[in-house]
Amino acid sequence: MLKFGSLTSTATSRNELLVTTHTDLIEIVDVVRSAADNKLNLIQALQKRHPGTDATASRTLNLFVRLWLMLNVREAEALLHAPQTYLLHWSDKQTLPEFVAEAFPTSRWKIEAKDSRLHPSFTAVFMVDICGLKLEWTDCLADHLRLDRRHNALRVYSYKGLLQAHLNTYQSTGANNESPLPERLLMETIWSLNLLFPQWDQNTNALLKKHQQTFQQAGPYNGPPTLNLAEFQYWRDRLMELHDVVFLAPPASWAQLWRDRRNPQQFWTFWLALVILWLTLISTVAGIVQAWASIKSLDS
Repeated sequence: MLKFGSLTSTATSRNELLVTTHTDLIEIVDVVRSAADNKLNLIQALQKRHPGTDATASRTLNLFVRLWLMLNVREAEALLHAPQTYLLHWSDKQTLPEFVAEAFPTSRWKIEAKDSRLHPSFTAVFMVDICGLKLEWTDCLADHLRLDRRHNALRVYSYKGLLQAHLNTYQSTGANNESPLPERLLMETIWSLNLLFPQWDQNTNALLKKHQQTFQQAGPYNGPPTLNLAEFQYWRDRLMELHDVVFLAPPASWAQLWRDRRNPQQFWTFWLALVILWLTLISTVAGIVQAWASIKSLDS
């Protein structure tokens, strides 16, 4: 996440930022606290402490947001350098809360209760084994649960500890919390991780170990109050899309087909028909061999 403008020892990087030390970076917190205004005003407030160009101040603020809010915010021209990477742009006219609200819109879809129930097998292990999904780990919160259909990959934000740290600020400061990330968004993200990666499941633990992920080694482990999509305001649309892929997409291989238990009746009907077909082929071959043997015996 720190590419294109990280704090390094090179002269180029120092010239691209108004800060050169981590202490300088922490001072930006005071700037953001003291100027609850749009980005342009934040840039001007920052320049009073650290003189520099508007572009350099903008890059410095973007770096601060990447570190603080786990959002891959970049300058517009950065899209040319990384067209395949999901980037966010914070415009000069937006306040930080407005930028966050735009990055995390609430769902506009209203779903019936009967259609919103999640199946207990709605887990990452099931998606990998049955649907052939690939897991890609992202460090941008806005990229969480994004489904890449072209590469059949699901992106997962796994920094559960940082999510909990932001939640703790709500518990300690209450209404005076300074984090622009909504409390509900943080809770739903943790719910989604616990839903897709149940801590008690051995297959899930094996999958996480394979991917060298340790976020489920620490709590909290609570999931949504019910296995219902209606519980999710921020991630509902992506979960709905993922749910459709999981329960509507056919298995991609014979191994996945054998493990597929989404529809037990269809599963047993298919394999019973396959066994009958196999027995029919054996019977046909046996009949042909027997007929050939009979003809051979008559000729002799």
